[in-house]
Amino acid sequence: MNWTFTQAQKCETHYGRTINCFDKDSLKQGFWYEYKIHKILTTDSFNKNPKAIGFHNEEGKVETPIGEGYYKDNNRVGKWTIYVGSFYNDIYPPTSHTRQVTYTDTGYILVVDTFWNFAATLSTDSSSLHGIVTLTSDKVDIHCKNKMCYYDDPMNNNKRKKIPFQDIDDILYRLNYYDKQNKKK
Repeated sequence: MNWTFTQAQKCETHYGRTINCFDKDSLKQGFWYEYKIHKILTTDSFNKNPKAIGFHNEEGKVETPIGEGYYKDNNRVGKWTIYVGSFYNDIYPPTSHTRQVTYTDTGYILVVDTFWNFAATLSTDSSSLHGIVTLTSDKVDIHCKNKMCYYDDPMNNNKRKKIPFQDIDDILYRLNYYDKQNKKK
């Protein structure tokens, strides 16, 4: 990882591309590629898991993508690609995918996740969410307020369910699994 300084900015050089810049006031500006570097990836790792996504960087460690998009004055703006799941050692069936997130000027975030067939509008403070999961024969509305989510569970005769916001990916997984099982019938 190299750092360059241009016009009172501190930037990272990543494979010849200038990214992840801080301006003179230490605010994030411009294109950002967010990633984790977490362990050395050996040839043996690829032999055990040929679907592993990641690559060797200069130090011989694997990089796992988190997200990429633009910052202006320390705020995410416009469209971002968010990488969801464990791209290195994914569970079976694999759930690693990208999610498109748009940060609006109105204070809301628009989320489109084609892997889970989910679209949502989320407040920037994550206190409220309204989303729709599109199933083969139905749509499931999910409403979240103050970190709690409510939906009518099609797996349980549309009985009203209440779950914590942090479990939203688990709901999406369960609903899509249910939908796939119903397609087989």
